[in-house]
Amino acid sequence: MAESEVVGKYLHELFPEEHAAVYQARIDSAIKEDCFLEFEDQIDLLTGTKWFLSVYSCVNDAAGRVIGIQITSIDITERKRAEEDIQASELRYRQIFMNNEAVKLLIDPDTGAIVEANPAAADYYGYPLDVLNTLNIADINTLSGTELHNEMQRAKAEERLFFEFQHKLASGE
Repeated sequence: MAESEVVGKYLHELFPEEHAAVYQARIDSAIKEDCFLEFEDQIDLLTGTKWFLSVYSCVNDAAGRVIGIQITSIDITERKRAEEDIQASELRYRQIFMNNEAVKLLIDPDTGAIVEANPAAADYYGYPLDVLNTLNIADINTLSGTELHNEMQRAKAEERLFFEFQHKLASGE
């Protein structure tokens, strides 16, 4: 829209009544809440549905009285789509990792901390999952500290993607 199509218009002239009422309530809130509010909205436009980040801020006269509200909106549709893609990817990962019958441990190669374990690992090692996720690989691996450190460095350099070592179970076996 051109500036002349927007400036000086009332909300109900620019938006459907249900949207205008929401925006008016936000303007009223912005005035009451230190003259600043931020919202994300999904809006159906003629060109399709878009996401916008809108910032509402007061415009004051020289005496400090509110004489208007400035609304700045930025199209964040691509960011929202990327966030949705990441969430879907995270869900797929969780399903593959957590529902896998193979023992799976994610280990920080710098510290040896078990970052995440799956239920199959908890069953195998005999630890509750929340406890297993607080252990260090050194707590369950039988290699010496030096050997374990070297293997972790090989993993970090992607020279090793999985391990087959003797481990200690919660029972001590």
